[in-house]
Formats: sequence, C-alpha cells, structure tokens
Amino acid sequence: MIRAAICTLACTTLFAVGCNSMGHSSPQGAGNAAVVAGAHTPKEAADNFYAALQAIFRGETAAMNDAWWHDADTTYMGPGGDFRTGWGAIEKEWNTQATQKLGGKVEPTRIHWTQTNEVALLTCIEVGTNVIGGKDVGVEIRSSTSFSKRDGVWKAISHQTDKIAYVK
Repeated sequence: MIRAAICTLACTTLFAVGCNSMGHSSPQGAGNAAVVAGAHTPKEAADNFYAALQAIFRGETAAMNDAWWHDADTTYMGPGGDFRTGWGAIEKEWNTQATQKLGGKVEPTRIHWTQTNEVALLTCIEVGTNVIGGKDVGVEIRSSTSFSKRDGVWKAISHQTDKIAYVK
C-alpha cells in the first residue's frame, strides 16, 4: 500500500488514502535522536533533509541517516538514474554520493506541498551548484520527497529527482 501511495505521490497526483493503517515500525536506535527532536512538521523534516543533502556534498552521511525512516519499503530514485528500494540500498547510495564530495549547495524552490495527517509530499525544483573539476556547475532539477509521521515525528520515506550526468 505504501509503495502504491508513494508512486502516486511521486507522480504529483493528489494523494488521498487512509494513512493511519500504514503499519510502519517505530524508529530503531539512538541514531534518530537528532531529527526526532526537530522534525515535528513536514517543513522541519524537509529542512532536515536539505541540511543533510548539504552534508552529503561535504562527504558526511550522519545527517542523511537521521533524516530517513529505515524501512524496507522506502524508495529512492536519485540523480544517478538509480532506483533503490529499502533503507539498506538507499543508505549505500547516499554513502557512495558522499564519497564524490560534490560541494556547492542545492535548495528547494517553487515548493508545493500535498499533505494528509500522516504523509506529506514536497514537490519542488532543486536549484544550486555543485563543484565539478574545480568549477561551479549549475543544478536545476525536478524533485519529489515524501515524508511520513510516526509518534509525532516526520522523516523521509521517498525521494526522486531528475538525472544529472555527472552523478554516477
């Protein structure tokens, strides 16, 4: 059910489903503490996600780890053209991207929210720069990020973007 909902959300179709029956597990371990304290709204979860993305550009992964729920049905379709399902595969992809140390900064613009009590979709244009071969390279891609709320805390469950040629 969650995969179908995410697919619908990712296609920017209005999401209308009874989210209370999604049956997700609770977060595991102390690694969630940093985000748990601050993501009490979808906007705060998005702020956490984009702060974590900036950390990935510096080669740091801990914030991105904290920004996501670690479930088997989380999904990621990133700028490298990949399609990852499950936190283990997604974490591996973020770790790989972090090794590229792309530098720069990317932020959401033209933001649109679609939200229920338990699930929110951020659709936007990510705009900024990365540093490739010592030169700033512009970024302007479409993006959708889905968040879910559990016990009052919002975290990412899905992220997809357009492809970028220099991201492998």
